[in-house]
Amino acid sequence: MIALQALAIVREYGVTAQVSGVLSHLLVRELGPVTTGMMIAAQSGGSVAAEVSIMKIKRQIDALETFGVDPYNFVVVPRMIAITVVTPVMEIFSILFGVAGGYLVAVYLGKISPGAFIHNLNEFTTTTDILIGVIKALIFGMIIGGVSTYSGFTSRMGIKEVGMAANNAVVRATIFFILLNYIITSFVYNA
Repeated sequence: MIALQALAIVREYGVTAQVSGVLSHLLVRELGPVTTGMMIAAQSGGSVAAEVSIMKIKRQIDALETFGVDPYNFVVVPRMIAITVVTPVMEIFSILFGVAGGYLVAVYLGKISPGAFIHNLNEFTTTTDILIGVIKALIFGMIIGGVSTYSGFTSRMGIKEVGMAANNAVVRATIFFILLNYIITSFVYNA
């Protein structure tokens, strides 16, 4: 999709070989981390919030405390670590599949030479861009994990609250990391 839109734009200016540069900037700098964060917030974040909320309703959190187990170390920390570690890994896969799809569109539909696509991709993709994208994803993972577990722990008693905790986790985490993405991008790229 991005490659098709980028092809339409670069054709207007007669620089069709630059489509891989546009694709690189969009995927590595912004879309990779943000879309991955949204998917993980929607799937894993909502699930974690619902799971923790159910644990609270069923008094499993109280049971942990009764047995002398710190519920934050037992419930929050493993989920935070898992989401924080998985988010950058998924972001890298997102970028790889996005570039592969862009390659297929640019080469087979856009009739751009494979060599020009790869050359411009290497020319426009910097190690700094990749590193910043991974750091963004890592931070987004921390936000998703923290907001999700917090939403589950602070939900009220009642089965209706499970859905609300999941919804709140997804919405809040997404808002937080999109705002943070804007701040990071503005700071790093002097936009």
